[in-house]
Amino acid sequence: MSFETEGEKVNNSSGGISALELARYVIWYADENHVRITQLKLQKLLYFIQIEYIKQRGTLLFDDPFEAWTYGPVVRDVYYEYCSNGSLPLHSISEDDGDISYLSEEDIHLINDVLNKKIRHVASRLVQESHLQQPWLKHVDEVRNGNKPVITKQELMSMH
Repeated sequence: MSFETEGEKVNNSSGGISALELARYVIWYADENHVRITQLKLQKLLYFIQIEYIKQRGTLLFDDPFEAWTYGPVVRDVYYEYCSNGSLPLHSISEDDGDISYLSEEDIHLINDVLNKKIRHVASRLVQESHLQQPWLKHVDEVRNGNKPVITKQELMSMH
């Protein structure tokens, strides 16, 4: 496993993409499809892509951990990358953000399928949906006490 340094692609032991690379792709995809996407919606889309990948492939698409936060699962590194935007819409910075051709066609299709199904949903609907899933529910008491516990790989894999 290698770690990301500024602007570099990351190889990991899962699907070959980092959560931040996938986030950039999701933002690019939203721009291409004229859909408004905020940090909150982005986080939920990353979660649902990861869950669908687990269901179909039996492994993680990316290794970056999710944490259980008040409004659902969050990848901390992605949050810090875009938190300065607040609740304003996110926009792609580079046309290269849309290049995930290093993934298999099947993986790209899976990602796009989840986006096609969920990207036009309002963020609050995605939050509610994430709150019904076991990986977040397992930590609800900790979240209510102000904690942001890590959702383990095993908890995510239980969605398989």
